[in-house]
Amino acid sequence: MQMETYTADSYQGWLAGDNYGGNYLEFVKGANVSKAAPGFMCSNTTKCGDHPCWSDTPASVAQRMARIAADGLEEIALFDLQRRESLPLTPRDFWWPLIDTWLRGGETQEETTAALADPSHGSLP
Repeated sequence: MQMETYTADSYQGWLAGDNYGGNYLEFVKGANVSKAAPGFMCSNTTKCGDHPCWSDTPASVAQRMARIAADGLEEIALFDLQRRESLPLTPRDFWWPLIDTWLRGGETQEETTAALADPSHGSLP
């Protein structure tokens, strides 16, 4: 599991690292693909400087899941390390169709993007 992959301010930052996290490429290069699990923070409170992180957006989750699947990794790790009563429950609604697509073996950006667009696509309780 890699905690540095939780947050980033852009896709390029997630791949190569930025001031807020990332380093996915380095992680994959040094990991055993059958055991590697890039981490996702599934809260909605992460800040990158004075603005919300790119990594908290539905599009970023779809893009990262598609890349992880294309690289042949079999696991992802979801975390919410900031649970407080005053915050909404996580994961937020947009996560469920993406998780469903991942579990069904969806491997393309188009599939994960389609999961975001169709709320009936595998909604979980």
